[in-house]
Amino acid sequence: MSTTSLPEDAPSEPPPRPAVQPPVLASDILLEDVAPLRPAQRMLRAALASMAVVFACAGACGHIGITRNAGATGSLATAAVAFGFALARAPYAARAVMAIIVGLMPLTLGAAGEGPLAPHAGEPTWRAFAGLTLIALLPGVLLFRARYRALTAARILLGIAFALAAPAIVAATFGAFDASASIPIRIADASLAAAAFAGAFGFMGAETTGGGGVWAACIVAAAAGRVGCSAWTLAPGQNEANAAMATLGFAAASMPVALGCMQLLAVWLAAGARRKVDVHKTVGPSEEH
Repeated sequence: MSTTSLPEDAPSEPPPRPAVQPPVLASDILLEDVAPLRPAQRMLRAALASMAVVFACAGACGHIGITRNAGATGSLATAAVAFGFALARAPYAARAVMAIIVGLMPLTLGAAGEGPLAPHAGEPTWRAFAGLTLIALLPGVLLFRARYRALTAARILLGIAFALAAPAIVAATFGAFDASASIPIRIADASLAAAAFAGAFGFMGAETTGGGGVWAACIVAAAAGRVGCSAWTLAPGQNEANAAMATLGFAAASMPVALGCMQLLAVWLAAGARRKVDVHKTVGPSEEH
């Protein structure tokens, strides 16, 4: 007679223990904070979807006559492409390239005086393309600097971006003091120059992000406001609607470019950053507990 409470046909060996996952170390969490492998994946999808909505509205407003019809069909095509890229199942680097391409398309056409983002009538062409260089490089590098604050190469890239964007920054600075320009244009120029100069906080030490994300957003907002003011003062007829659509369209196209630029830099430098970064030195003892 069995003296155990187990049935007679029960296996004699004990059941296997469940697999125990290794604990997540604090250093791993800190490493992901200062040197993430794939930052802003969902944010880029959201930026592309937002761009699609804005350009779909721009195209619809152009076709029904609320705004000028220039580029209305192109706006709808851009919206379709942006929405497709937002939904597409694509590798991380590929989606970043897609975002840069779809964002630069209307921005480049606008600098050349075509499409819905073309309020540069009466302005030198060189300034429009200098502004394009600024918006294509500086916000993205600032975002990268903020996410990889312990990486020395991020500050080097920021210096290169400032050098390439210098013509646009200088033009905005002089524009703020141009007595012949309208007051809204001068205020917009001053805001853009101030936002760009504030990005120099990115050269601070590894213990801080330097406000890179904030200054990147301010640069995009100020540049979009500058385009909107230009459309309001220079474009003939329906100025208010054109200015609002130009402002929203410029901002919506600039964000995927900035995020895509940041992600491509992450693909290039994230692995090296993880090998070189010392989280204890970067974060400090007060944040390790």
